[in-house]
Amino acid sequence: MRRPMILLLALLLIVASPAAAQIVVSPPTVLNSPTIDSPTITGTVTGTPTWASAQTFPGLTVSGSANVNSLCLDATNQDTCLVRDAVRTFGVRDGGTEASPVTPIIRLYKFYVSDTDYSRIYMQYVTGTDTFNFLTEASGTGTRAGVKVNGWSFLANNNLDPGADDGYSIGGGNRPATIIASSLYTLGSSANGAKMGWTRATTTVSTVNLAATITATNLIPAGSVVYHCSTRNTAAFNGTMTSFDIGDGSTANLFANDAALTSGSTTNLVNHLSTFKPTLYPAATSVVVTAVGGTFGTTGTIRITCFYYDSTAPTSFELGQGFTRFVAFLYPSDIATPRREHLPALVG
Repeated sequence: MRRPMILLLALLLIVASPAAAQIVVSPPTVLNSPTIDSPTITGTVTGTPTWASAQTFPGLTVSGSANVNSLCLDATNQDTCLVRDAVRTFGVRDGGTEASPVTPIIRLYKFYVSDTDYSRIYMQYVTGTDTFNFLTEASGTGTRAGVKVNGWSFLANNNLDPGADDGYSIGGGNRPATIIASSLYTLGSSANGAKMGWTRATTTVSTVNLAATITATNLIPAGSVVYHCSTRNTAAFNGTMTSFDIGDGSTANLFANDAALTSGSTTNLVNHLSTFKPTLYPAATSVVVTAVGGTFGTTGTIRITCFYYDSTAPTSFELGQGFTRFVAFLYPSDIATPRREHLPALVG
């Protein structure tokens, strides 16, 4: 009978003086479903206690259910808190505003030995890019893992993988507007290795004083079909010349005629000769910039980018001994001779 009386007296003291109240439960004692306003509790509590406001519980063990409106895991700083946002919805938040956001981090570990030896995934808001980052990282003996979402995998090398050959498509009933890439291949089969696709080669070339030409050596790879070359002056040219032409070493102005010397000036497909058409270059070929009306001077730099098609031959037999595999990539049947107007938009 003495123990219940002691507990009742302690509860009465809490009501009378909540700011200084303290319940010390030793040895562990069962407190069945109390509502406690503002004490500090040490010991073990079982049942379904409810704490009406923020509490500090050093060394507290709860067996059963603890019903709280929020849970902060740092008694001193109160900056790492789980909050009930809605029905069956919890949030990790710590105030902030649109102008001054906070950046909590959620981490899930594959393993943890120490702060310098782990493998984990984390989500965090990054103010500099205004994005929520969902990334994997590792340290020490750990290695980065991939992330899989509905069959698609973000591999540890940051490549996006469909999980199986011919597994999934990008787009369905709705089509993506634009795909921007440095190269884009269409695979015939992962088994035989045949492929073809758009790609590009780019470089910068600086002036050579008193030179008649400057050259992007072997910019066009052997075996490629060039669809166009574009340029931008990243620094203005001087010298005695009045302009320059851009070509493939055989036709001096194939890609541009009388291009401007000023910084930021560009050439593109519209600057090509009207007779230009997609051209196969069996051997590696240079892009040559030729001075018009004089020579190059001491300043000037040009960036040159060529877009082309190339292909890779099959690497295995699948039709039986004595047969030769071939892969044909065709233009639409209504195009007799592909020309500039048949090209898709390219981003350089």
